[in-house]
This record gives sequence, C-alpha cells and structure tokens, in this order.
Amino acid sequence: ISYNCRSEELPYEVRFTITAPFYPKDIKLSTAPFFYIEVDVTNLKEKPIEGSILVSLEGIFGGRDRKGRGELYQRDNLLGCVFKSASVTDEIEILAAAPDGITYSIGDYHRRVYNDFASKGKLGNHIFTLSTQSFSCGALCWKFRLGSKEVKNKVFILAGYFPQDALNIEGKGNKFLYI
Repeated sequence: ISYNCRSEELPYEVRFTITAPFYPKDIKLSTAPFFYIEVDVTNLKEKPIEGSILVSLEGIFGGRDRKGRGELYQRDNLLGCVFKSASVTDEIEILAAAPDGITYSIGDYHRRVYNDFASKGKLGNHIFTLSTQSFSCGALCWKFRLGSKEVKNKVFILAGYFPQDALNIEGKGNKFLYI
C-alpha cells in the first residue's frame, strides 16, 4: 500500500509504502508481527532543500499497563525505540534501517516528543521516564538534505514480540520474534 503526500507549501513530495510479508502457503511468515514503512522523498525544486519526517508510536501500553518502559535499541545497522510492558513481557519496536540522519525521543508524548519536532525539525535523542498519567510514545525523526531533483529513501520497521503463542498452526503454538 502506498500513500503519496504533496503540499503546495513544501518543496518536496513524500511517498510512504507499507509492506508486510505475504507468502502463499506459509501461514507463519505471512502473519509475522512486523511491517516495513519505506519513505521516498523527492525534491521538486531546482535548488537544494532540507526537511524532516517523523515516524512515531503512541499509546503503546495504555489502560492499566502504563508503567511500561521505553529503551533505545541499537544493533547492527538498526536504531530504534523499544517499549516493554511492565505486567507482561510484550514488546513493540519501531526501528530505522541505516540510522544516518536519525534522531530519537522516547517518553510521554505531547510535552516532549512532538514539541521537539515542531520547534527544531528533529528530536533531542532523549529517553524520558514514561508517565503513568499519559500515553507512552517513541519517535524517530529523519532529517534529510536533497540536491536539485534528488530522491532519497529511508526504511522504518514496526515489529512486535509476544511471549505467548501468537498463532496456532495445525495444533502447534507459534511465537514470533522477527527483525
């Protein structure tokens, strides 16, 4: 699924393409709890430009389980925000492949994460204590520079881990942890 974004106020066009694994006759892989968000940015002008894209998760652990914690994830060529539930061992992650140009923020969502992005066009690389009074949020910001008519691409991954059986295939429970 692709979504094209264009505003007369911006000198660039953005295309978000969301992809999930689907392999006929492979139920386990086709129902794996992750998907990719591919972001393509195209400079529509004849001069260099700068811009920012924010990818965030809100309200990961709502309700009674607001005491989860957020952590920074760094491994190989990935950078991201990991949320761990306090009452169970569920995890939700948002990751960026090739983390050049990526800043991050993890914390309660309105006061810090979005204010940083709105005022600076980037995030402050902060990890704040998650509040039990508001929803947790993790965000990754991609700040880019494009030359005349240049196109750049960044891939984000949304993944989950659930310790309980996520899918029952032919009487056998399956757990998932893919990234």
